[in-house]
Amino acid sequence: MAYHSCLIRVACFFLALVLPDMSHAQWVRPSSFVSSWPDSVRHFASGDIWQGDAHIPRGTYLYARQNRVYYPPDMNTQDTGRVLGPGNVTSVAVLMNHVCFVGTDRGQIYHQGFCLNNWILYATVHDSASINGFAQRGETYYTGTSRGVFKKISNQPEWTPVNTGLKSLSVSRLKQRGQTLYALTDSGVGVAPGGSDNWTMLAPLPGFVQARDLVVSGSIILAATDQGVFRSIDSGASWSPFNAGLTDSSARSFVDTASLVLVATGDGVYHARFDGSAWTRLDNGLSAAPVHVLGKTLWYFFAARDDGVWHYNGLNALVTSGLRGEGKSRTDGFRLDGLRSASFTLAAPARVRLTAHDLTGRRTATLFDAPLGAGAHRIPLRQHVSAPGMQVIRLEAGGQVETRLVPAR
Repeated sequence: MAYHSCLIRVACFFLALVLPDMSHAQWVRPSSFVSSWPDSVRHFASGDIWQGDAHIPRGTYLYARQNRVYYPPDMNTQDTGRVLGPGNVTSVAVLMNHVCFVGTDRGQIYHQGFCLNNWILYATVHDSASINGFAQRGETYYTGTSRGVFKKISNQPEWTPVNTGLKSLSVSRLKQRGQTLYALTDSGVGVAPGGSDNWTMLAPLPGFVQARDLVVSGSIILAATDQGVFRSIDSGASWSPFNAGLTDSSARSFVDTASLVLVATGDGVYHARFDGSAWTRLDNGLSAAPVHVLGKTLWYFFAARDDGVWHYNGLNALVTSGLRGEGKSRTDGFRLDGLRSASFTLAAPARVRLTAHDLTGRRTATLFDAPLGAGAHRIPLRQHVSAPGMQVIRLEAGGQVETRLVPAR
């Protein structure tokens, strides 16, 4: 318990310091990108590594071109890439135990511990298979390949096939939501719920188009295809088009946070909510051009395209939209000690209200609501936030509003 409390306190303090100025949110291409390669970035992965004694989240990402994998130590340091061996890279992943995986078109899997060490050949699953995705359930790893889905328990050497129920073994992508796995094949999408390695096929997409990517929120599933986005509100039993606002029908990749979802298309990046609202272009600093893959860490969205890997520093602005107020600031130094206390200074007496919201904007708790005098204040948060995942803590004082992102237990 003490470990988790320390982790949350440090992470929240770090978030308050490093979250960028949302009034200048835009897409930026990091100088770490190696622009001399002639082919585009098609394989990209990102994630957060909890590093050091303080367990501060460090966003990391990998991208690959042909047989070379790039791992920039940070977004301002150039990495010349590492050649892994024969064959071209077909997939990359940052898994939950801080291990980075790379798969090739010769059935080989390479890995790095904490995405910091040298690449090591981990296994050859099938010498004529293309490795097209990774997933993890506890100590069990899964990979989707052109020869089906295979799994391996971490302390055992063999990869075993787990394909019961799949209509096709040609898996183009393996996705995961919680403990549920999704296998995207040329004959539809198979789903294996947590605790099961048996697959059930979802209803075919309209026109029997093939899903390129999938994102899930409860019973809502979005599928990216070359005919646009399709949406299911009944866990894949039926589908309908979800393309209002899109100007290009070639949907390629998703990332999401709570109810917010981004899609990569042939002319840029769009965002919407799972509830079916229209798509809106997210183009601040990003010209109209094909985006191949999207990624996300705690603070950034990423877009991989022909001219580089771009990052968007406005994630906080997107998820807190509608929670911010207008007017002259009456508070200063708004800081959170995890979910234990909030600290701030009032320039004048004001009624202060502290509330917690999930990333849809829904209020999950009222933490404080009372008048306070001018000066410094430290407020014990009398009600713990019980909702999982990231929360937005909203401070309202004298008509001015500030927000902070905080990971809940």
